[in-house]
Amino acid sequence: MRDKKENFAGGFGARGVKDEELCAKSPILCTDKLFLSAFSFASIGMSLIAPDGQWIAVNNALCNLVGYSEAELLSKKFQDITHPEDVDEALTYFQQILSHERETYQREKRYIHKNGGIVFVLLNVSLVRDDDDKPLFFISQAQDITAQKKKRERADTPRVRGLSDRGEHQAALLRPWGAGDRSRRALP
Repeated sequence: MRDKKENFAGGFGARGVKDEELCAKSPILCTDKLFLSAFSFASIGMSLIAPDGQWIAVNNALCNLVGYSEAELLSKKFQDITHPEDVDEALTYFQQILSHERETYQREKRYIHKNGGIVFVLLNVSLVRDDDDKPLFFISQAQDITAQKKKRERADTPRVRGLSDRGEHQAALLRPWGAGDRSRRALP
């Protein structure tokens, strides 16, 4: 971002990458202070990604989500930290957007955290093109859904399902004769 005298006053909170360098790579980023502020201070992970998958810019929320510093992420492609089982699908979606088969996409995806753990995200991606329809960069928004996924996984475990089944058996035993199931099953 720039200050009132149009000097750079920070904005991406860059660690190792200056706004001047970022603006030289993608001048469109520095034309709108509102965009810079929204990007920098978003509570969800946001990034700008080159058509080849190289990160151009990342915000602090994304860095915190995946455990890498900004400088580390900017030296990588998104494929480098995407779960191996999710890479091909992600590249297919990127290609579909580049070839005008779709405008955007939303999907659940897994990243590999720097510590080796899996981070589940709900990812929204769209592409910015120049006036000649040349792809400039993808805008990616990643919302952490790891806690929700783990909660669903716990609910799907046999122990929890067993408790639910037992409740159904107890209800069947408490029904009076002639009101539904006559088998009078015993509890498991």
